[in-house]
Amino acid sequence: AQAEHTPVWSLGLKGEGEVVGCGDTGIDVDSCFFWDSNPANGRPGPTFAPILSSTHRKIVSYKAGGGTGTGDASDGVRGHGTHVVGSIVGSVDSSFTPGDDVSEHAGMAPAAKIAFFDLDDAGKGLDIPDDLVEDYYKWAYQAGARIHTNSWGDDSNEYTLITAETDEFVFVNQDMLVLFAAGNDGDSDPPDHTVGAPATCKNCLTIGASQGDERDALKDGGRLEVYVEAEGGTPEMTGSYMATSASFGPKIESTPGEVSLLSFVGDACGPLNVTLADLNLIAVVQRGTCNFVD
Repeated sequence: AQAEHTPVWSLGLKGEGEVVGCGDTGIDVDSCFFWDSNPANGRPGPTFAPILSSTHRKIVSYKAGGGTGTGDASDGVRGHGTHVVGSIVGSVDSSFTPGDDVSEHAGMAPAAKIAFFDLDDAGKGLDIPDDLVEDYYKWAYQAGARIHTNSWGDDSNEYTLITAETDEFVFVNQDMLVLFAAGNDGDSDPPDHTVGAPATCKNCLTIGASQGDERDALKDGGRLEVYVEAEGGTPEMTGSYMATSASFGPKIESTPGEVSLLSFVGDACGPLNVTLADLNLIAVVQRGTCNFVD
């Protein structure tokens, strides 16, 4: 992470001594961002609920089906829960010496630990506990969490039962901060009533993006079939990717028959020296440090 993106780190705030509660699809405990190389702490990963670990560097406890949770104690490398928890507390083990910049891609609280509730059973979708007060928040609270973050919900802009249960728990336990994602409907037309339950709660903190725009770049919402042939005899690769545009970019009127990739090393913070549309090119760029607002 670059210093200008993490000013709180410069103040020494990296989550030391904090436990964060979270529920999602699972954690890939083999990931270098959660792995503990010390066999005495459990290798590769979690201490399963109801047991709590005071020594594992990342996972205080992992609540899955065997510990009366609802999930299956697993997640794929590209799993939603692994991504979410990595963004929160992810950091590589001190014994990990990558040959690239993996160690720089830490979560926002890289010194914090996680108390994780697995909500997904073999990819069947999230199975939310019937009673969030007793079976969800209370467990994380007893595991030491005073922050509980949740990147899930529905598209109902209503005050639901699980919304009320969230408010109830925070009202009784006012030293707990519960966070929910606002949802994925902020680009609706018209853009109103787009916060989905349980982010409609009164005693939680609802988080939404201020600049993100994940609208389809292709007018028909289709996908681009990308064919890559590398130099030096590397095998050919084909992949299908969703095309998305920056907030200032126009939509592609139609899917072109053949598109080449323009490899571009550097930040996409200034004009390119070629006109992509005229040459039927797609630029592959790094996100960079600039704000895409113009």
